[in-house]
Amino acid sequence: MGAQRIHAVRDGIPQGTCAHRVVATHGGSPTFVVASWIRKPIESAGRASFRAPSGGTTALREDGLFHNRFHHRHLPRSGR
Repeated sequence: MGAQRIHAVRDGIPQGTCAHRVVATHGGSPTFVVASWIRKPIESAGRASFRAPSGGTTALREDGLFHNRFHHRHLPRSGR
C-alpha cells in the first residue's frame, strides 16, 4: 500500500537542523504525504484529499510556537 511506504519514508527522513526537506511525489501520493506529515493514521487517510498542481511545489510548514503543521501554499511550475 502506498500510504504505508510513505509513512516509512517519513520516519526515515533525518530531523537534524536542515530548514527544508524536499519530497517528490506523483499521482495521488500528495494526499498520503500530507496525511503522514500531520501524523494522520493510515486507517483514516482515505477520508482525506490533498491536491497538488502537476509539476508544482507545495510548501508545508510547522509553526514554532504550538508546532501545528499546515499546508502553506502551492507554487506553480517554474518557467510558466
